[in-house]
Amino acid sequence: MSGIRVLDSLYTLIQFSAPVSPGSSGGAVFNGAGQVVAIVVSQLSSGQNLNFGIPANSVRRLLALREPRSLAETSKMADAAAVANPSLEVPATRTLDPDFVDGIWNGVVANFSFGIKTELQVTLRIAGQNVSGKVLIARPLYGSGELSGRIHGKTLHFRSAGEGHVIKWEAERSGSTLVGHYTVLETGEVGTWWAIK
Repeated sequence: MSGIRVLDSLYTLIQFSAPVSPGSSGGAVFNGAGQVVAIVVSQLSSGQNLNFGIPANSVRRLLALREPRSLAETSKMADAAAVANPSLEVPATRTLDPDFVDGIWNGVVANFSFGIKTELQVTLRIAGQNVSGKVLIARPLYGSGELSGRIHGKTLHFRSAGEGHVIKWEAERSGSTLVGHYTVLETGEVGTWWAIK
């Protein structure tokens, strides 16, 4: 385990460096004693073993609210939900859909170097694979400014410049969320960010 990332009052992730393969979401993360400490939810393939999981105690609370169901019952429910709500399905793809990316994203940015988190808004405008827009970061963090970059495969890459700093950002899709990391090029500060439309 590399750290606990409290992104807001409802969203805590465990960051870990054990290798995770694509498609491992939902798998268990074990500690040295063989206890489940998290459930894999995302990874950043552009980072070196930068993986995230929901803490096991959060999952236990959710499970306590549910009635047990067989795998067959769960499969029938999932099939029915997919028919009733086809827009909920996330296409299995190796590229990041420009239509998904285009828009205004609101979320949280966490600076690991100083242990600070705050809100952010990212406006992304897509033209082909090119990205432009603006990043707005609430105080006490800095770095609001214009952005430009591109979509490369399943990863969104962009740089923002403002308030005397250039920040390199990357993100990937995790369900309906963009989850990523950043580096302030002048200072070497690092952190993560996530946002939803």
